[in-house]
Amino acid sequence: AMTSACLVFVRMRANPEFGPGFYSPVLIDSRIAYCDMPGYRLASFVHPSPEARAMTLKIHHAPNSRSTRAVWLCEELGLPFDLELYKLGDPAMRAPEYLAKHPMGRVPAVEDGDTVIFESGAIVEYILTRHGGGRMRPAVDSADYPGYLQWLHYAEGMLMPQVNVIMVETFFLPPERRNDENVSRATKLLTRMLTAVEAHMASGREFLAGDFSGADIMTGHACIVSKRLKADLSDKPNVAAYIDRLTERPAYQKAVAIQN
Repeated sequence: AMTSACLVFVRMRANPEFGPGFYSPVLIDSRIAYCDMPGYRLASFVHPSPEARAMTLKIHHAPNSRSTRAVWLCEELGLPFDLELYKLGDPAMRAPEYLAKHPMGRVPAVEDGDTVIFESGAIVEYILTRHGGGRMRPAVDSADYPGYLQWLHYAEGMLMPQVNVIMVETFFLPPERRNDENVSRATKLLTRMLTAVEAHMASGREFLAGDFSGADIMTGHACIVSKRLKADLSDKPNVAAYIDRLTERPAYQKAVAIQN
């Protein structure tokens, strides 16, 4: 039984065995569409239900942090959201009320009704799955999907550990406790980790996994941060051009402007 369902028309993407795509009526209850037709899955909504339109995500955000990914993603998707703004190291992030949302007292955390989720990669996947309508990630049976997963996770697996060291040593620690050798080593490692992105983009591709996707929100953002932290891009023209393409996107510029 659905308490707030409505009838909408959706664009169906077909399995080739069953013929071309077409418009078909289905029932949708907020985020979940119901369709009995074998061989078909939802491609995109023509329009969401009134309940879905009224839903607004709440993003707990600090400028110049990983939470920029969540803001940027929502801007790309055209999703409404509210911002709860903090500064990095803000005591409010250690208050019991916030620790109930993120036990480590960090950003991002996102509230979606009664659901609270943290970790930027998980948030990107959650928003795309629940609210993306099939946008910004390749179909699981497409040739781009394995690369999408790889580059979605490359950010936190390879790039951001070095960023963490640099940020701790240059921002969070008091001057008397900072270690320039740690910064130098982390910057060299960060530069090295970008060589994989350079090689991948050298084929002339615009984005990491086919069309612009959640992988670009994750690893693309990590590349932008790497440039800001003085990673050496002198021998990485493809990474430099990729960063320029990302930062020229209106949604990225809007996300940065909002936080400022």
